[in-house]
Amino acid sequence: MIIDEDAKYIDLIKNIYENSKVGIFVLDPQFKVIWINRAIEKYFGIKREEIVGKDKRRIIKRHIQYMSPNSENYNQRIKTSGINDFSAGDIICHILPSDKRKEYWLEYCSQPIKSGRYVGGRIEQYIDITDYKKTEKRNSEYVKELEIISEMACSLIRYSDIDHICHYIGQKIYEMCDRSYVMVTLYDRESEKIYIKDYFGLDRYLKSIMKIAPKDPRKMGYSPEDMTEEEKKIFTSHKLEVVTGGLYALSTRKIPMNISHLIENIMGVKKIYTIGFALENIPYGGVIILSRGEVPITYKSAIELMVSYASLIMNRLQAEEALKKSRQEFISIFKNSPEAAVYMDKKGRIVDINSRFTKVFGYTLKEIKGKNINCGIIHPPNKTEEGKKIDKRVLTEGYVSIETIRKRKDGTLFPVLITSSSVKLVGEFKGLVGLYQDITERKKSAERIRKTLESTINIIVKIVEFRDPYTAGHQKRVSRLATAIAKKLGLSEDKQEAIRITCLVHDVGKINIPSEILNKPGKLSKEEFRLIKEHPRIGYDILKTMEFPWPIAEIVYQHHEKYNGAGYPQGLSGKQTLLEARIIQVANVVDAMSSHRPYRPALSIDKTLEEISQNKGLLYDPEIVDICLELFRKEEFNF
Repeated sequence: MIIDEDAKYIDLIKNIYENSKVGIFVLDPQFKVIWINRAIEKYFGIKREEIVGKDKRRIIKRHIQYMSPNSENYNQRIKTSGINDFSAGDIICHILPSDKRKEYWLEYCSQPIKSGRYVGGRIEQYIDITDYKKTEKRNSEYVKELEIISEMACSLIRYSDIDHICHYIGQKIYEMCDRSYVMVTLYDRESEKIYIKDYFGLDRYLKSIMKIAPKDPRKMGYSPEDMTEEEKKIFTSHKLEVVTGGLYALSTRKIPMNISHLIENIMGVKKIYTIGFALENIPYGGVIILSRGEVPITYKSAIELMVSYASLIMNRLQAEEALKKSRQEFISIFKNSPEAAVYMDKKGRIVDINSRFTKVFGYTLKEIKGKNINCGIIHPPNKTEEGKKIDKRVLTEGYVSIETIRKRKDGTLFPVLITSSSVKLVGEFKGLVGLYQDITERKKSAERIRKTLESTINIIVKIVEFRDPYTAGHQKRVSRLATAIAKKLGLSEDKQEAIRITCLVHDVGKINIPSEILNKPGKLSKEEFRLIKEHPRIGYDILKTMEFPWPIAEIVYQHHEKYNGAGYPQGLSGKQTLLEARIIQVANVVDAMSSHRPYRPALSIDKTLEEISQNKGLLYDPEIVDICLELFRKEEFNF
């Protein structure tokens, strides 16, 4: 009997892993795939139905490289091991692009399954580190018991497997139907075909049938897809129907018509009746009665009732078996997950944790079971309210993913990626599941990358300022103003960072402009100005070859466009230009006008603000101009 606790765990685990951004492979002891989640389908360009049951080593091998200090030892062990019983970590998986997938860099680790049905198997985890890796490379699922509604069902309920039910039904109908032969057919999930499962009264005819039939009828499977719509209706109606086409129709025309008639004559069959085990209106096999009499079946109603009840019980057994299997598989996954996992009830009290949670946080289940997750067990004092807010978001949104800080038992603080999901059964909220991934090393790597990027940007800035001394400090001042505008607009920290970095290199294209033009004290000729107008395109050409996490090259390309389309070099207008570029346009002109140039003295900030105010909605985005004016006039911004 499947209880609510089982169903709870199934929905719980599916909610956790199906939509997780961390790719999960579950393998049996012989490396055969038991289950994968959607992330794996995305990363490897494969479909779950295509690989379940197959050896992962044979499927996942082309254009995929595993790299680590011990990669040769790992690769050799994967190829030669007959038993999947060893752990692996600190390995990078490089997936090369194909027509079914993009290029990915994944951080790989795995460990043996030490409990549950698949003990001896393996759980593999793949974390997407593509963005970090590219930069680094450049710079260094249900059950509910069904009620038995008749005494006949009480007879059937004694049996706990479908084979016994099929035999019981066939035997009873054979006993009820005098002068008839009975066959029970059943759908085989592996082959997706319907086969004869049991038969009664046919033994003495088998040798004769085998001599003329093209194939042993007991092994002649047929797919529901081979049925005509009329035949499907018969098998899903729960009514005892006459099969007008005889054995020819029942075999979905696999036994030739003349052979079918011959077999019927040998057995003395006058009429053929059938009634299907229809599960969810899908043909699932059924009972076939080969009658030697012309009279209707005497116990027609009793047969229909028996088969209907059998269908219900078989449906329950199928669901129960599937749920038992799912429970074993997914509870095993939960307990052996590479991520620290905790299950909480609807009040936030801890119900269960896995071994990884104990390893990461230092607590055993006995120490914290029943305690509220937000009572400070794993939260620093300043993060308790954050934990409560995360739980509230999960209640309304169903799923939350956030990077933050958490605390170990010994008081150590460390960065984590939290993925939290709600658990619902029959539409009712039952609790929460939290996954905690220690991202300390990823954060260190990201910081190293950030420092490398910052150094590269600073070098570019110095090169530009060396070529054009009059713009010394210009890019940094534009960066400060543009970032302030972006913050005032309510843009995300990520977009603010994109704007800050872009501003620092927005004039990099000037390195291709002759210095005598850049430093010319007088008015520029048409040809000289044409060359100056080329610097956004040149900057784009330089920066497009560099991999940034933002469209920096495109923003640089657009930073001299105007709101009315009168800018250069593309003549874009309005929102054809990226928001980041429209912000930089305003910040750029404010600093340029208020700074000294070889061909004119600096204007006062009041004159500069008057200029952009007059051209609001004409040359510049009006909303951005308003925010810029507010920064200077009300918040006393200065460079």
